[in-house]
Amino acid sequence: MPPILLTTFNPWKAHQHSNASDDLIHDMAQRKMLPESIVLMRQIPVSFHLAHVQVIAKMVEVRASAVVCCGMAEPRNQLDLELYGKRGDRQISTSLDLEQLKQGTCLTRISHSAGDYVCNHLYFELLSFIHRQTWPAHGLFIHIPPITPHNRSWLVADMALMLNRLAHVAPPVRSPWPLSA
Repeated sequence: MPPILLTTFNPWKAHQHSNASDDLIHDMAQRKMLPESIVLMRQIPVSFHLAHVQVIAKMVEVRASAVVCCGMAEPRNQLDLELYGKRGDRQISTSLDLEQLKQGTCLTRISHSAGDYVCNHLYFELLSFIHRQTWPAHGLFIHIPPITPHNRSWLVADMALMLNRLAHVAPPVRSPWPLSA
């Protein structure tokens, strides 16, 4: 199976001891609930300048067939699969069928707003790179709500289902590896 790059963020506000994206993925890794094809890139900086550069470099390095970026969204209460990244009037959609990806989940929905912060910036830059370079990979951003004792098992189950489903999705057909290795 081709690798899937899975990323999480550092905390970015003073009151946060951790980031829900990193907490959820770390918990799943500890419990060995991630597909074998996952390459983890944990705790990327919450930085407009660094996040997308580090993620794209790692995607190229491991030749990922998909990149799933996870970020925390404090006001949300379920997993949000972001349909597109946006900059000004431009938006770029994921190549994934999100309805199919979320089928059978309990606390997951499709979102049409990746926000106005680093999450959206990273997603737009990632999808833009994939599109511009005709890179044979899917891109996805998932916003994760604060984790509580009441939602933890549902979030883990939904994320595990979707990552396992994604591990069996073929990369999009595009020009083979446009950048030299």
